[in-house]
Amino acid sequence: MIRPSKHMTLETCLIGIASVVIQELLKSGVSTIPELEKVIAERLKITEFNLGPPIGFLFALGKVEYFEASDSVKLRTCNQP
Repeated sequence: MIRPSKHMTLETCLIGIASVVIQELLKSGVSTIPELEKVIAERLKITEFNLGPPIGFLFALGKVEYFEASDSVKLRTCNQP
């Protein structure tokens, strides 16, 4: 199995940041992108990261919905089409 630990930490890779996004959305339901960036920066103690790829990854998997008007993300439930 290929592990990203040689050049980056598992916490700050795409899947690690996506897991923090899911944890936060499980608590709050809906969150804006700036709020998510603040939570990730505080929880992972990192200052520079790109939230686009993790959100895109979760969107491609059908786990989140993105609302452009409010720049927010909502966790999809199992019952939603």
